[in-house]
Amino acid sequence: MEAELSRSVAQREWRWRTDNPGESDGSVLLVGPYPPPLGGVSVYVRSLAEALREHGWRVIVADHFSGGSQDDDLVAAGLKRNPLRYLLVLPRLRADVLHYHHSHFGALIATVASLRLHKRKVSVITLHGEGLVRLLVDRRRALRGLSTMMLRRFDCVIAVNAEIAETVKLALPSADVRVLPAYIPSIEKPEASEVTRAFLSKSGPCLVVSAYKVSFNAGQAKDDYGLDVAVDTFIDLATTEESLRLAVFIANSPASRSEIDYLQALEGRIGSACLENRFAVFIAEPLTPAFHLANCVYLRPTRTEGDSVSVREALDAGAPVIASDIVARPEAVKTVKIGEQRAWSGAVSSAIADDRRESTTGADQARRDSSVQPIIDLYEDLADTKARSGGRS
Repeated sequence: MEAELSRSVAQREWRWRTDNPGESDGSVLLVGPYPPPLGGVSVYVRSLAEALREHGWRVIVADHFSGGSQDDDLVAAGLKRNPLRYLLVLPRLRADVLHYHHSHFGALIATVASLRLHKRKVSVITLHGEGLVRLLVDRRRALRGLSTMMLRRFDCVIAVNAEIAETVKLALPSADVRVLPAYIPSIEKPEASEVTRAFLSKSGPCLVVSAYKVSFNAGQAKDDYGLDVAVDTFIDLATTEESLRLAVFIANSPASRSEIDYLQALEGRIGSACLENRFAVFIAEPLTPAFHLANCVYLRPTRTEGDSVSVREALDAGAPVIASDIVARPEAVKTVKIGEQRAWSGAVSSAIADDRRESTTGADQARRDSSVQPIIDLYEDLADTKARSGGRS
């Protein structure tokens, strides 16, 4: 494995220097999920990597999972959520900044352990959701202590929303905590498969809902992504909105028996309402084209949330967005309480009746630059601060 890794790193280093002569603003190792699959965090990590490289940074990516696309020269290694690979691989990927994107507690521990093996100028962690935040206030003292100890190893904690930042500051009053939404707009035109295009391009309004995976807790009867809310809303409105359709995008194929059973139960409810011809599920298909192809209303009825990339993509495309009110949303989003089904149906009905998409020209380079510049400023400020203090955190 070490010989394979050395070749991989050397090839990427050579490619970067060949493609970017004279550019050496800094170097960053991004440790996080990377497409495929196309989840919100992985899409953000890829966008961040590309935007940093546009600004002259040398970028290396260590994927939490298998290693992304084989054709992507940004990805140096797939860590496969194997703690040993974190310890062996990360110290060999030399960079000024290590920016870890949290998704799994075991990966966090392994990443922090790797920092001791190779001292970085700067280490940053982004908390994209509530997973680690809940551990900071867990009733088990040992788990709280371990979680706070892990966060202390980083020079800065980036929270994707104010709620996460507030909890971190309560647990770690001395921590450097910044709030930065996890979104970098793309200026590329999204492409859809023929099957997706055929369904989305039909006339009439289309409800669109997305999930990273089928996430259903049978004990709590809790669907984290709110697919049940979307199905109920669709069935409720379909009799009066005769051309209404529902498109469900799921990044990861259902794997467990319970996930498959739950998705089939949702499909069964739609079939019982005789609406199966107006309904489609797309597995591992890109979501973004839906906002451009369809006369869509995007639903985000999540019961847990960090910062949703998909919400901001839909807004950029001019699509109306209706989301749960569990976190602060962008100003243009209509928010609804998760348990108020009538309110969901009413909000969608109003959006359809309004029949207007906000005029938009899409993202431009200036807006893309302004979204990545705070990250670059953060890296540079932290490096300057540590240099002045003699390398002490």
